[in-house]
Amino acid sequence: MFAATMPPDILHALTRWNPSLCASRRSVRSPRDSTGMVFLVEDIMRESTATAWRAVVDVADNTLNATFLLGSSDPSVSKSLFDEYSGDKKLTNVLHGATVTDQHSADELLPLLEDAGDVTFAVASPLEGLIDLHLDTHPTVKWVIVAGGPDIDSVPVHPLWVRALRNQCVLNDVSFFFEGWGAWKENVLEDDGGETLLSVPRNPEHGLTALNVDGRTALNMENPSDPFGKNGSSVQGGWTMMRHVGVIASGRVLDRRTWDEAPFWDT
Repeated sequence: MFAATMPPDILHALTRWNPSLCASRRSVRSPRDSTGMVFLVEDIMRESTATAWRAVVDVADNTLNATFLLGSSDPSVSKSLFDEYSGDKKLTNVLHGATVTDQHSADELLPLLEDAGDVTFAVASPLEGLIDLHLDTHPTVKWVIVAGGPDIDSVPVHPLWVRALRNQCVLNDVSFFFEGWGAWKENVLEDDGGETLLSVPRNPEHGLTALNVDGRTALNMENPSDPFGKNGSSVQGGWTMMRHVGVIASGRVLDRRTWDEAPFWDT
């Protein structure tokens, strides 16, 4: 809970509170109240007015049991502005990061985190393609947060895109937090033995699409071509089937578990 008040319109414009990022865990960086929350500011540069910056600084300064993630499409500028408005306040509960969606934005923005602090983060949301974060060349990036888009018009998230980011984090000892699949989820069924089987329709249907790891789509109303074989196996590699189910139904499970890691939580 906020110990300081923020005008509702600024709070709405600046801060998206993710209940899935809220955890009753203690920070290992500094003593925190066990009820501490994490707030993700989606793109601080969208509301880069003096009033907005002062609001974020004041709330962070008066809510030290919460952690604030300032994700930005220009992290070097947002870090500079935050330093300007925070003055001599040493707000260790504020982390700076980059908001990316694909390889191009990752290549452009992650190098800008070099001078944004000892601990920075990357938010891949909405994830729209396969990304190599090159974490071995960005040592300050200690946290990667991944999520799919929330709407039916959002790009469906291929499971291999998420697994690739998860694997990069594991190999580089970087915390990985999977916020959820978004509006679309892989269209699979579970057999009696617990194995998952891809469910492929015989004809295009609304709310269904085949998705390739390279981003191509098929077997939908716009492109009815079928990339799958007679038995539902892929004619070309990298294809899967996605169904629009909504954010709540799609869930947060990746490979039979949730991923709730953070660089400052006890696990």
